[in-house]
Amino acid sequence: MVTSSILIYGKTTETKNRFVEQFTQINLGHRDTLQPSLVHNRDATHFREYNYWILDTSYQQSLSLYCPSVDAVLYFVESWDEHQITQDINALKAINPAMPLLFVGMSSKDDLPFMSIADYPALWLDNMADINRENILQLLNQMIDEKKRRDKEAVLFFPKIAWTPMAKAKDCTLAGSRLHQALEQLEEQLKSASPEAADAIAQSTEKLMLAWQRLEDRETIIATYLNECQIHLYGKHYRLAQAVFTVAIMATLTMAAAVVGFGIGFGLGLWSGPGAFFSGIIAGTAAAKVALASGVVGTVAGGLIAYGLFKSNPIAQAANDVTETMMMFPEYMDTDL
Repeated sequence: MVTSSILIYGKTTETKNRFVEQFTQINLGHRDTLQPSLVHNRDATHFREYNYWILDTSYQQSLSLYCPSVDAVLYFVESWDEHQITQDINALKAINPAMPLLFVGMSSKDDLPFMSIADYPALWLDNMADINRENILQLLNQMIDEKKRRDKEAVLFFPKIAWTPMAKAKDCTLAGSRLHQALEQLEEQLKSASPEAADAIAQSTEKLMLAWQRLEDRETIIATYLNECQIHLYGKHYRLAQAVFTVAIMATLTMAAAVVGFGIGFGLGLWSGPGAFFSGIIAGTAAAKVALASGVVGTVAGGLIAYGLFKSNPIAQAANDVTETMMMFPEYMDTDL
């Protein structure tokens, strides 16, 4: 059985929700329809299964998460706003110009289509009773099958372009978005790395973006990614090197504290004269305080070293910026349906 993924895109309204319910044959109930969601449906008549991604136009910046993985887009419009419709269609075309797009609009006799949708097939509905699910599915299936046929022909006549890992990573984002820009900055910084490190980090970045697209736990994949980047930059034993360096600094500080403590004790002993007992106590207390301070400083120094090794490297900083930008995005998709 063939499985097709279809993105139902458009501003969320009561009319759109009713259309989605009739077309996908599900009851939205008390769902928050402003949030992205996934609906699965099986059509025995056409021997097909459908994954319907339902997305509000307020999530335009997350289109890059859906468009590369869907077979077609059903763009639903209730009210005519030429500027908004043109903007929405351009955003879809920017991600995948060849992606099949079916325009479904609520119209009246006074409504006329304009040039921005002239290249796309359109269905006009006077009211919800006009919805013919069978016709819409048949048209979508034809568009999907035609797209697959053209893709096969293109493979026969044109050489396949080999995408680099960073190109694949950027393809998971919307061009011009902050995340896309962060990936471009990382790509630029990788030019200064060794070929081996640059290729390894690029592959880790591609793996990160694909995992993010699959809705895997973001904190886990980000932690794994940053750890891999540090290994690629500093080697497998970078943590041991950090620990040794930290211990060395702490030992140096402690030795310095001992010398200072001894100096304090010696000085107080000379000053106190016969009161050697009291000067010894005072010297010991002073040395303990200095040693304690040095221990705190040493611990802080160790933390700063671990933090600094990552932050001071422009490549590591760029990789960190990618993850910080990812964390700014909301949880887009709710697949628990």
